[in-house]
Amino acid sequence: MKDWPVTIPKDLREALDTFSSNEWLTPLRTWAEAHGLQLAGARLSELERKCAELERWRWPASHQDRWILIREWLICEGFHPPADLPLESEIPSCRSGH
Repeated sequence: MKDWPVTIPKDLREALDTFSSNEWLTPLRTWAEAHGLQLAGARLSELERKCAELERWRWPASHQDRWILIREWLICEGFHPPADLPLESEIPSCRSGH
């Protein structure tokens, strides 16, 4: 896999489903640790701020809504997707012209 998927990874979606609709940070950290990703400190506060902003604009935010912000943050922070990331079928891109 060369980039993070646009569609939320299956195991992250399942982890988020086990928590209340507004709790995303704990399952995200658990998911990241399971994949060897070290999400830490000050860098994570930027993601928390963006997700809080999302919650103000879109209530309730869906797992996919949060994933788009998380994905963008992972890419900006230089995290590479693990090779064994369980995937769902990709959501068709709006750029595909279909």
